[in-house]
Amino acid sequence: MKKPFCLILCFFIAFEIQALTSYEATYDLSVTSGLGKLKIGEGRYKLVVDNNDEFTFSSEAFTQDMKEVLV
Repeated sequence: MKKPFCLILCFFIAFEIQALTSYEATYDLSVTSGLGKLKIGEGRYKLVVDNNDEFTFSSEAFTQDMKEVLV
């Protein structure tokens, strides 16, 4: 039991692991109902990492008018 644990621990120590990096993503917001699957909006996410290793996360969500979705 000790050998696999030591091997895994050495693996993580040997390589630099960065858990968070800057990224941007856009996702479709959808709903599944009796009418089928409908796209109702969009979500946007952004994570910024500055030089001082400080993180800023922002998110926005936009929805469409249901009249536009059903047409």
